[in-house]
Amino acid sequence: PQPQPDPQPQPDPQPQPDPQPQPQPQPDPQPQPDPQPQPQPTPTGSWMQDSVGWWYRNADGSYPASKAMMIDGRTYRFDASGYMRTGWVNDAGTWYFHDGSGAQLSGWQAVGGSWYYLGTDGAMRTGWVKVDGTWYFMNPSGAMRTGWLNLGGTWFFLQGNGAMSTGWQYIGDSWYYLGTDGAMRTGWVKVDGTWYFMNPSGSMYTGWLNLGGTWYYLQGNGAMATGHLTIGSTPRYFDEHGVWIW
Repeated sequence: PQPQPDPQPQPDPQPQPDPQPQPQPQPDPQPQPDPQPQPQPTPTGSWMQDSVGWWYRNADGSYPASKAMMIDGRTYRFDASGYMRTGWVNDAGTWYFHDGSGAQLSGWQAVGGSWYYLGTDGAMRTGWVKVDGTWYFMNPSGAMRTGWLNLGGTWFFLQGNGAMSTGWQYIGDSWYYLGTDGAMRTGWVKVDGTWYFMNPSGSMYTGWLNLGGTWYYLQGNGAMATGHLTIGSTPRYFDEHGVWIW
């Protein structure tokens, strides 16, 4: 007798691809070069303030302009008129962030409602960034990404704190499986010795499944059935490959 399969679930809606142009993912992001120009050693001098802003006067009366300078162990940048910069500063194509005191920042920084990661050199990072063993993805603008991310046709999921997800994840009422590389899996997936089937959308499949005329049964927890199993009130038998026999 032919089994009466449950109504086949429709594939979950596909996560919407990122509207921004996607860079190709790098398996191991390359370290970025040190910014140019390099901050200069601290000269003997003093901070000065006028009606326009703060500037630094060297001992010989000169002042730094259009450059970065290390003063008392902190890096500062000065505009063409010699005034200290604050906020975002683009230096030779690389972005840096300076707080209200003018000091260059590094590490995680919340700016304007978004999180940014600045390297130890102060340079704003984009793309994949690994921090304390966890991967994050920074948009081309530098803002930390959350939610679904499509890179070159491969889907990743970034948690609310930006961390790249791996393993089983419950997202929007469905289970998904993401490999150790963070890539969302589809089709047959073997986890801890058990087979599961993931829809083209990545969501875990349950119930009767017909693939090329061969029937399988995925239990409520997604695990592929093998051996004897009563479905509804009907005893069924599946071989070691999950194929329905009777």
